Amino acid sequence: MGGAASGAFNAARQLGSAIGVALFGTLTAASASSAFYTGMRLSAVVVAACFLGGAVLAALSRSAARSAPNPSANEAS
Repeated sequence: MGGAASGAFNAARQLGSAIGVALFGTLTAASASSAFYTGMRLSAVVVAACFLGGAVLAALSRSAARSAPNPSANEAS
């Protein structure tokens, strides 16, 4: 089972990287050459929003995992 989880994680990471490169390349190419910095600024805002969203989701899932009851702990006693 560990091999399947590792494969799924690696596939998701590679897919996210490919989508990220394609998205930010599109954002910078869509802007005119004189507006290159506008496209880069937009890309940076999108990256920051994705990073913050991921951090919030990670924090919420971590706190939910800690607050979930552990049924195996009750069986051990």
